[in-house]
Amino acid sequence: MRTAYPTLLAALFASSHAWAYQPLVTDDTGTQGAGGNQIEFAWVHEHEQTDGTSTRTNSVPLVYTRGLTDALDVAVGLPWARSNASGGNESGSGNPSLALKWRFHEKENGWSLAFKPEIVFPVSAAKEAKGHGDHGTAYNATVIFTRETAFGEFHINAGAGRYDAISAGEDATTYHLSVAPAWRLNESTLLALDIGLDHENPDAGGSDTSHYALLGLVYAPNENLDLAAGLQKTFSVSGSDNVWMGTVGVTWRFK
Repeated sequence: MRTAYPTLLAALFASSHAWAYQPLVTDDTGTQGAGGNQIEFAWVHEHEQTDGTSTRTNSVPLVYTRGLTDALDVAVGLPWARSNASGGNESGSGNPSLALKWRFHEKENGWSLAFKPEIVFPVSAAKEAKGHGDHGTAYNATVIFTRETAFGEFHINAGAGRYDAISAGEDATTYHLSVAPAWRLNESTLLALDIGLDHENPDAGGSDTSHYALLGLVYAPNENLDLAAGLQKTFSVSGSDNVWMGTVGVTWRFK
């Protein structure tokens, strides 16, 4: 039985995940520039309660981003996880991911738009049973809005996707909406509040919506290095999923 998609989304992308401004779920329109590189590395601890079952997972997502042009990035990711989902401690790699981000509109007054298609590849059924990922392929497309403000930054993400399950009857359409204001406390420190929702509409019926709230702190000792920490709470409207997630991460940019 696969993990509910909103929980999967949180696990794969919130931890920087994946492709966002670590440790946020909501992405910004920023790119690396032609020839620029970025490596995101994090440690994520997740405590999930699903239908009365408690699971603890420690994961280490690694994401590499390369600037193909000034406005176009490609990113690949591979998480490693250790979970007690099967009753014992199991460890191994999780769902690999591939994404593009294209900033297609930018104004001098501080706002910009980007488009981000991405794919999350499946793991084996055996790995899913051990809590290492999802035994299905997820496709997502997100429109990103970023606005520079007097207090810092403001980001909005709106996306839709498709989950193609390996098992019959588990295919689903998914939707995501989130906003993230970020306050610049000083030249090197950013405090962000990230809130959003994910809706899953399975082909077989029985839709569900999950909400999350994340408080994140980013400290940049220099322009090429970010140190980040975040605490996230995710819960589904149906009450079937209840997740706490803590993240500590490092982002390194280089040419």
